[in-house]
Amino acid sequence: MLPTLRTARLILRPAHADDVAPLWRLWRSPEERRYLWDDREILQAEAAQVVEDLLALAPYGMGLWVVERPAAGEPTPDDASPPVPIGCAALSPASTTAQFEPAIAGLVEPLVALAPSQWGRGFAAEVLAALVSYAFESLEVAELAGVTDVPNTASDRMLRRLGFVPFSEVPGPRCPMRICRLARPPPFPRRSRHLSQDRVRDSRPSTLLPRPSNIQRPPHAYRRPGATAMQFLPLIIAAAAAWLLFKSVKIIGQAEVMVIERLGRFHRVARSGLNILIPVIERPKSLDVRYLESDVGGLKKITVGSTTRIDLREQVLNFPSQPVITKDNVTIDIDAVIYYRVADPQKATYSVQNLPYALE
Repeated sequence: MLPTLRTARLILRPAHADDVAPLWRLWRSPEERRYLWDDREILQAEAAQVVEDLLALAPYGMGLWVVERPAAGEPTPDDASPPVPIGCAALSPASTTAQFEPAIAGLVEPLVALAPSQWGRGFAAEVLAALVSYAFESLEVAELAGVTDVPNTASDRMLRRLGFVPFSEVPGPRCPMRICRLARPPPFPRRSRHLSQDRVRDSRPSTLLPRPSNIQRPPHAYRRPGATAMQFLPLIIAAAAAWLLFKSVKIIGQAEVMVIERLGRFHRVARSGLNILIPVIERPKSLDVRYLESDVGGLKKITVGSTTRIDLREQVLNFPSQPVITKDNVTIDIDAVIYYRVADPQKATYSVQNLPYALE
């Protein structure tokens, strides 16, 4: 049994066999049959067969609806006044059109036909939007096919306004046909379990007009996308991996060593080449150094610092000039240097607090 679909101004009730006569009168009007029946006047028996074929699709959630408008003066379609039929709407497989365009075989095709007196009021777009929402939300159809005759510019504009995209143009029985397609929009990611039904209703894609009010949707569907911590998780993992790689890989040059500590205690001496450290657990021990520098003006100064790389080459340790008074009571300046080489990196690191000052 098909559901009754409701829009802001109209009611789409499931059709039945008693609707053959009024539908036949609608379909045989010159304005209606121009594009619906390729300008051919159909017999009532043909109309009855079409209605019967569409009613047989009801077990699959598709079929034929009669479009009714509340009686004049009634503000809403929920009033008890008898509604006035103004047209019909249908959802059916695009089997007939697929004979001209095989690419849409298996898709569902919506159809809207309203009495000429109701044209120009936006009713057709309202009915088509209700069919699209029902097909996507209740039937969970993946894609719809919209078919119009190329001269029928009003229907073509309506399809484009609802998001249908032109796909191809193929020869038809009387004039060329334009095939349009509309894919089901992907659902929005979840954001909260406590969104109200009104907020969920407002979060649907903008390509669809308001859905029929009798089709219920779970409150978790179509959430607005929002930034969450999980979206930044891959970036955080990549940054952490880069940091661990930087801390764990050490390339030591020729004639250099590193004293490696594990959990604060001496573990080993890393030699020249590639060395892998365990991040956080292992780290290189720093050693105090002192070296002589000259500035732009040629003034020499001694710079003190620290390094984790111990140089095994012979080094020169400079000392500031020292004034000395000789036996003849003459003051002279003496420059002293020390040539040294680290033979045991472990003892040079742990046996003295400051190796340059210890040598001095």
